[in-house]
Amino acid sequence: MKRTYHFFDIPTRQESKIWNFKDDPMPTMVKRQRAAKKVMYAVFIIKLERQEQQTGILLNVFQKFSKKLMLGANASP
Repeated sequence: MKRTYHFFDIPTRQESKIWNFKDDPMPTMVKRQRAAKKVMYAVFIIKLERQEQQTGILLNVFQKFSKKLMLGANASP
C-alpha cells in the first residue's frame, strides 16, 4: 500500500506585509506557485502462522496517525 500526503507552506500575514509610501502605487500581489512536498510512508505486514494476516491493528494506528497529519503539527486532535 502506498499513499502520499501533499501539504503546502502558506505565507503568514506577517511574511506578506511590506512597507509602502503614501504616494507609491499599491504593489501587485503575485500568487506563488505551490510546490508540493511529498511524504511517503511504508507499511509492512508480517505473515503469521497458517498464512493468516493481521492488519486491523496496523490500520487503526495508521488512521490515528493520518488524522494528526491532516490536522497539522501544531493542532491537537
